[in-house]
Formats: sequence, C-alpha cells, structure tokens
Amino acid sequence: MKNCLLLFTVLACLGCTPASQLNRLYFGMNKPTGGEVSEREFNQFLRQEISSRFPNGLTLFAAKGQWQGANGAIDQENSRVVEIVCDDTPENRDKVATIAAKYKALFAQEAVVVITSRPEIVFH
Repeated sequence: MKNCLLLFTVLACLGCTPASQLNRLYFGMNKPTGGEVSEREFNQFLRQEISSRFPNGLTLFAAKGQWQGANGAIDQENSRVVEIVCDDTPENRDKVATIAAKYKALFAQEAVVVITSRPEIVFH
C-alpha cells in the first residue's frame, strides 16, 4: 500500500510545476517620426522594463528586420530580439504583454512581435 501511495504521489506531481516557456520579442528600432531608438534608449528600456521583470536572465540579439506598416510600405530596419525563458504562468504572460505595450507606447511603434513556444531545455 505504501508503494502504491508513493507512486500515485509521484505521478500526480509530474504536472505540478509549470512548463517552461520561451518568449521571443522583436523590437523595431525605427521611429515613425524619423530616426532610430538609440542604443542608450534601448538599454534603458531593457534595464527598466525587461530586466526588472525577468531578473533571472535573457538573451539579446541585434538583428535586421523587415516590416510592412499599416500604410502598406515595406521598410527594413535595425531590430533587437530578446529571448526570455521562464515558467509558463499567467503572471509571466502578463509581464511579456506589458513589456510589448510599454515599448509600443514609448517609441510609437505599430507592434512588437512576440513569439512563444514550449522548448525542451537540456543542460549538458
């Protein structure tokens, strides 16, 4: 009976911890009024809005992107891609949405692209 109870407890807890979620956020650097979001401005945003919400770590890439705006024009622009791996919880999903909304408002962007997926994470 004791072994059955232990097995049941182990099986029940397999779903206890939230799954990991990979959030990939694409930030365009062009400002609609002209010019670009500067490195200083982006680094300040990174510190204040992203790192403050996800202090356990992230990955940042410089990229070149292409975007078709609401006016139909296709523009190429410098971009920043931020990857955050965290628990898939409502709180963390809200944090990601808040980051995107703040960037859009602060730099008058049409959108911040957010891609989420469930990665298989292996440490070697």
